[in-house]
Amino acid sequence: MTDRWDFYHLRVDDNPAFIMLDMGIAADAPMPDYAIMAYVNVAMRQPRADGLSSNEEFAALKSIEDVLSNAATAAGGTFYVGRCTTDGYRGFYFYIADESAFEAWADRAMRTFPDYDYTTGCRPDPQWGVYFDFLYPSAHDRQRMANRDLREQLESHGDHMDQPRMVDHFAYFPDAAARIRFALAVTALGFRVTGQEDDEAFPLLFQRRDRPDNMDDVSIELMELAQAQGGDYDGWGCPVV
Repeated sequence: MTDRWDFYHLRVDDNPAFIMLDMGIAADAPMPDYAIMAYVNVAMRQPRADGLSSNEEFAALKSIEDVLSNAATAAGGTFYVGRCTTDGYRGFYFYIADESAFEAWADRAMRTFPDYDYTTGCRPDPQWGVYFDFLYPSAHDRQRMANRDLREQLESHGDHMDQPRMVDHFAYFPDAAARIRFALAVTALGFRVTGQEDDEAFPLLFQRRDRPDNMDDVSIELMELAQAQGGDYDGWGCPVV
């Protein structure tokens, strides 16, 4: 595990879902010595009506996660990479070197919680498909996560995020022509270009009056416009109000 854990909301099979995962391990994955995906799927006893976890069950589910994570560390040859909560279940996901060893320590760990029904399973996954294709957030979700983090910073300074103010945005492009096409597109949306430099990243700074609590839709639209020109949207910033 690394210390770069993060979380996000999504829908899985049209049900609300909540994923927490080790984002940092993506830099080293896939790891050929840990080519088996394993899971422990726990049936929650007090889920909310929408299938997510309730406050009443928070402590119990946290204890289950701690015991499984500690058991994985003690067993060795195992990486705990994330969990998904949806439809009344919480699934814990691991990448392991030894399938038989996993079944033994997972069952032993879950004996600590006799009131909980659970299933375990393993399958070969040398490319870490479950991690990258299921647990790992999409580009849109990563942008929403970045927006959430920035809003939390603003909130910590007492910001009123429903108050409009000038919001700066940043993007980078492969060449000047792509940057010009993007600049024309965002100008049509009411943005004003405020800066650019002709270095190898072809950056563009632009701004518009907006509300920080409305940045998810705005930033995702800008991200898609930048990608259409082969560029990268690099986020937003604004003063505290």
